[in-house]
Amino acid sequence: MADLLDRVAVVTGATGVVGAAVAQRFAEEGARLVLVDDDEAALARVRETLPRPPESVDGLAADLSSESGVTPLVTHALARFGRIDILVNAMGMAEEPPWDEPGPAAWERRLRSLTACALCCETIAPEMRRRGRGRIVNIAASAGRYRSAYARPEGVTGTGAPSAAMGGGVLALTRELSLELGPHGVTVNAVVPGWILTERSTREWERMSEGARRDILAEISLGRPGRPAEVAGAVLFLASDASSYVSGAIIDVNGGWWMS
Repeated sequence: MADLLDRVAVVTGATGVVGAAVAQRFAEEGARLVLVDDDEAALARVRETLPRPPESVDGLAADLSSESGVTPLVTHALARFGRIDILVNAMGMAEEPPWDEPGPAAWERRLRSLTACALCCETIAPEMRRRGRGRIVNIAASAGRYRSAYARPEGVTGTGAPSAAMGGGVLALTRELSLELGPHGVTVNAVVPGWILTERSTREWERMSEGARRDILAEISLGRPGRPAEVAGAVLFLASDASSYVSGAIIDVNGGWWMS
């Protein structure tokens, strides 16, 4: 068991498969939750699945890519629960745009996600600094850490550059904030998922030839794709007191596909 009983966690991108898995795991460990996404109906569906009483789980539909969306989030969370102990930024994993999305649209979408991550950290960190403790966990696209071509379906043109830029930005943000917030008792870390089974990755998997699937699995030491719950396990560790001396770290959850 982790030590999240009655800790207050803000989880952004909560309707994506990774964000929802984090919310599920945190709820199982007794955390109080503020779930954030821009899809109110999807938020309601996620809340209904969690093993916590309604008074312990709140949902807020908001566009976090602007200050006008983030500031009310902090006000709302503090009014509801009195403090914020944990911030998990999973919004970059909540959207799964097509590989062949036009260039300007792809860049705009990824830059919005990076901006949202930065604004949430920037706005919530002062509350953590004031209390002398806090946990920030950013989930970054794997393309920002290593190659992205492995995830592109056969016969599909497009570029992974926008995702790489977003993921790299999240990792740079994580390292810098770790330096700035460490003296105030706040740890900042990142989780980088590998090939995780989501709606999009499952569709792409089904489109691939048998040979392409074998090639991908041959590069993963564990020989299989990952599950969202396995990403959530790493996030849980970084959000708990078990990681009290871990900051500025990047944890790869990829089954041994890439080792640094």
